[in-house]
Amino acid sequence: MWDDVKNSWGSVLELWSSYWRLYGGGRALLTSPYFHLSILITALCFGFWRNSGWWDVVISIVPMFLGFSLAGLAVFFSMSDERFKKVVAYRDDDDPSSPFLDVVVAFVNFVVWQGFAFLVAVFARSLFFKLDVAPEFFVKMLPYLNLIGWGGGFLIFTYSFMLLLAATFSIFRVARWYEDHITNTVNQENIEE
Repeated sequence: MWDDVKNSWGSVLELWSSYWRLYGGGRALLTSPYFHLSILITALCFGFWRNSGWWDVVISIVPMFLGFSLAGLAVFFSMSDERFKKVVAYRDDDDPSSPFLDVVVAFVNFVVWQGFAFLVAVFARSLFFKLDVAPEFFVKMLPYLNLIGWGGGFLIFTYSFMLLLAATFSIFRVARWYEDHITNTVNQENIEE
């Protein structure tokens, strides 16, 4: 049984490592315009997340995001032109991934951060309680710890929301490729006639 557990964890870690590498890792996160906008939005929404209860909004919204993710992937996978699929899924030896996998990674990234935002909101909600008796240093530090934790949690939520845009524009990019593919195919057929 221990070998099964090790193999299971090894498989999951390899898959997550592959996703993170294809996404671009921490560098891609820190240089992302979507992440920069998330920081700005989080700062502008300080009046909202500095108070308890912000997590209820996150918990109620994230499931709708997940529905969009699945619908977007369904649209992407429903393309019926096999020749186009073959072109998009082709990977040059020099490239780490194909355009097809790049779009899938955008959606995986969106789902991962949504899940992370949801978990952080659930933890924030479950950890919000009052202590009748607490050490004085804890009582003094708690408002600052709340700001750090709540701000970080809201940043994660905001970033997951911004990734909605990133995933949407991934679909738009594929739609443009598909349009070019169809246009080139029709033009080639007209030349051959």
